[in-house]
Amino acid sequence: MHFPADHPTHGAGVHPTQLYEAGLNLALYGALAWLYRRKRFDGQIFAFYLMAYAPVRALVEHFRGDYAPTKFIGPLSPGQLVSIGIFAAGVGFYVWFKSGGGQSPKSEVQNPKPA
Repeated sequence: MHFPADHPTHGAGVHPTQLYEAGLNLALYGALAWLYRRKRFDGQIFAFYLMAYAPVRALVEHFRGDYAPTKFIGPLSPGQLVSIGIFAAGVGFYVWFKSGGGQSPKSEVQNPKPA
């Protein structure tokens, strides 16, 4: 996509990353809806969302052209570094929820003794 020469991109081609992300998030929604009907434990969908959104975001970040070279840490943009943390959180939540963490203990209702 090319903007006019007086645009901040100076007529250089840019990717419509918002459209890329919208399409990929729609696909992610479809995957989450499919998985929801087959979930095996509470929290599985949330953990999967984090693990799947991170690579989607990192891929879209690859096509963005608005980061100054000084903002990169090695070959990674700040958004890609955040995606690594999001993915790690998703893995942690997956392991935690699968092991039964985060569930409130089932309390037994005690019947009061008659007076």
